[in-house]
Amino acid sequence: MSKLFLALILVLTFSAQSQTTGFYGKKNFIDFSGLTNFKLFSLLFEDNSYYKPSFKGSNNLAKGYDLFDFGFRASYNRVIKNNFAIGLEGGMDFQHIGLGIVSYGNSSTNAYYEITHERLKINSFVIMPKITLNSKGSLLPIGISHEIGVGYTNTKIVKDDYVFKLVDYGWGSTAPNADDTTNVRNNYVDYDKRYSGFTLMYGLKFRTPLTKTLLLNYGFRYTLNLRNYGQDNIGSGGAIISYDELARQIGRTRVFNFVTFSIGLSLAI
Repeated sequence: MSKLFLALILVLTFSAQSQTTGFYGKKNFIDFSGLTNFKLFSLLFEDNSYYKPSFKGSNNLAKGYDLFDFGFRASYNRVIKNNFAIGLEGGMDFQHIGLGIVSYGNSSTNAYYEITHERLKINSFVIMPKITLNSKGSLLPIGISHEIGVGYTNTKIVKDDYVFKLVDYGWGSTAPNADDTTNVRNNYVDYDKRYSGFTLMYGLKFRTPLTKTLLLNYGFRYTLNLRNYGQDNIGSGGAIISYDELARQIGRTRVFNFVTFSIGLSLAI
């Protein structure tokens, strides 16, 4: 009888252990990751050149290229099964857009200029529900994970003291008018405007335990960023560059941000 009782205890203990969900019984994990993207597709398929200061603090502009974009992500994830979790991710992407040389005229002074303007900084906020899948028999969050997400993005142009030049073609004055210079500085774009979009993401992530709580995470993300075409044809609101032109430029820049490498830390809780 005692042997039967002992066998029953062993079976129940094994069954309870086999049903334990999560890494050391922890059913939640938080990821913190930095992102970087080598702009290969921009270099291959579009003019990736922008105007930027010749050197830091310079008032002279020269053509240059961006080779990398950067960003970060943080996500909270809940383990539902040992190989399946749901989560919510948020983060930021930091990029630039360039508009080339822009024509600008002042009808009251009969002056005509071409504006060469420093590249504009753009920051994009991303929020995304996602699912995480591991192979059968694995134990989240460790191992190789497949991540799938659909999210929303909101982009703004960063207000800054940008360098620009006005070239006057002599229709009315022989030097850039002070009022026109001030107008370009203050009204080149509308810094209050936001540009929304959508993103589809597939990620391949590796997590390696460092302790019973802390893990190293790294991997690749394949992302398709789509802009909101409903923002086209809505004018400029008094700015020199129209909303729809900025929406197109932001959309082109973000759609080529296709493959990113991520590295960071995960916390099992």
